[in-house]
Amino acid sequence: VGRLARQYDLGASCDPTDPRSIADAIMKVLEPEANARYRENALKAREVLNWETEEQKLIALYRRILED
Repeated sequence: VGRLARQYDLGASCDPTDPRSIADAIMKVLEPEANARYRENALKAREVLNWETEEQKLIALYRRILED
């Protein structure tokens, strides 16, 4: 999840065991400019990160396996 969030710039990362780190990430995401950017990036990412795209990858993988 972290890799995808970084790749598509979908939000702020944090140390889930550190309350200060969590609070800082929340504050960053809530900043209006950052929030607008994350929302826009999420809309773009959903064009790639969806079942229709993954389904085609899975079908191609099964076909390669069955052809061998």
